[in-house]
Amino acid sequence: MLEARRILITWQIRCFDTESKTFFDRHLILDSEHISFTVLQRILAIQKKGPQNKDILEFRDVFRESDLSGDDYKKYDSIYGFYLTDYFEDKNANRMDEITIMRYLTGHEKPIIWGNAKSILQLDPSPIKDIEKWRQNDSDIIAHFIQVQRQIVESRWAKSKLRIQYTENCTESATLPDFESLVYASIYFRQLSSEDDKLFKLACDTYNRFVDNDAKKQWIKHERKAFDKLLNAQIFPFRSQIITNRELIEIFLYGALIIHAPNQINHSNRTKLEQLLKVELREKIGYGVNSCYKHLLNYVSNVALLIYKDYSYWLNNYNIPKPNIYWHSKLFGTYSSSADKY
Repeated sequence: MLEARRILITWQIRCFDTESKTFFDRHLILDSEHISFTVLQRILAIQKKGPQNKDILEFRDVFRESDLSGDDYKKYDSIYGFYLTDYFEDKNANRMDEITIMRYLTGHEKPIIWGNAKSILQLDPSPIKDIEKWRQNDSDIIAHFIQVQRQIVESRWAKSKLRIQYTENCTESATLPDFESLVYASIYFRQLSSEDDKLFKLACDTYNRFVDNDAKKQWIKHERKAFDKLLNAQIFPFRSQIITNRELIEIFLYGALIIHAPNQINHSNRTKLEQLLKVELREKIGYGVNSCYKHLLNYVSNVALLIYKDYSYWLNNYNIPKPNIYWHSKLFGTYSSSADKY
């Protein structure tokens, strides 16, 4: 019984001393004997979702700094831990964000951080250069990219939970987006990542050709390289073979006939899917596809936020063509996205 067990919950927090400008770790603990059973249940439910789940921040005040020695840990029946990689505190346990820390380290009021959209969005809208070279297709690419990102983040798929627990031979539990919403998201992710459409690359390249700000150009290049690196890497491990995220997407889209009929497919993707299903759990494959999309969306959304800010400014202040595309949410949907205003 959970009530009869003595449980220790640990939490290591990365901290920053603003005076010495150095990092240090704060080790926190929470003993089950010092909290109510209801609070313990809620905290363990959060921990079950993962040691980096930010819901634990609600319970920051019930933790105390550790005073345990090595032998003290032996008196506990179970020990659980948390570690949030993007949560920071100062020496007085006040929360700090990454931008504030970088201000102390660099001396710049608006430091730019790779992968941090908030940092680049601190900058004012940038002017456009080479405006005489801007064409209708440039407006259409930028606007459609913004639309695709918005359709994904507002979708049922994006709001769905993603979690899996499994042993070597069976799935203990899995929470995945429903198949219909996965297919919906896949259509848009294919545009972003496929070698045929490469919408993410086109949007980044188009923006960088015209934005008159070198810092923003470099930030966009970093995000695009990280996106490509992720596609060619492996997020989720499969026992059978090394499968990159790009290969996994293609196996799902084409091997499972999500895109194209049987007479149009590359049969190697069908063969790879058959081989994968023989040795891997169905839920594990589904988790891998969804997890890949979730990680890719981080880079897409970061870039879309910056491009949207400057593109809106350009449309309002420069004589560039307005986009000539169909807004999906207006044409077929029942809601209206803020991006539709163009």
